[in-house]
Amino acid sequence: DPKFQTSQSSTYEPVKCNIDCTCDKDNAQCTYERQYAEMSSSSGVLGKDIVSFGNESSLKPQHLVFGCENSETGDLYSQRADGIMGLGRGQLSIMDQLVEEGVISDSFSLCYGGMEVGGGAMVLGGISPPPGMVFSPSDPGR
Repeated sequence: DPKFQTSQSSTYEPVKCNIDCTCDKDNAQCTYERQYAEMSSSSGVLGKDIVSFGNESSLKPQHLVFGCENSETGDLYSQRADGIMGLGRGQLSIMDQLVEEGVISDSFSLCYGGMEVGGGAMVLGGISPPPGMVFSPSDPGR
């Protein structure tokens, strides 16, 4: 897919430099750097825009902060991924932003395959479980 062009979005805003972030060399915009377990990395600037969760979602589009990548290494580059969605704990995770705004409850689930739609499903926030759903507990501290 084509790279997200901030200049093409009328709703995009850079996250301005503040005491809660690492700033770019001009002290104008917040930056990020992440290194992952398999030693790939991503770095860039933080921005805020409207994020849509797709046609199948009951979750309405939201203004969220995300990373606009300028550099990537390792598997991130070789896999040609369209991006990474932050689901871990932390201020910038998609989950924590949605919970902080009161949009969803503090839970999510990810089901691989099945669900008769091909490819699985991700649920952000609480739902009434479908009949026959089997739950596997997780350790929130991990």
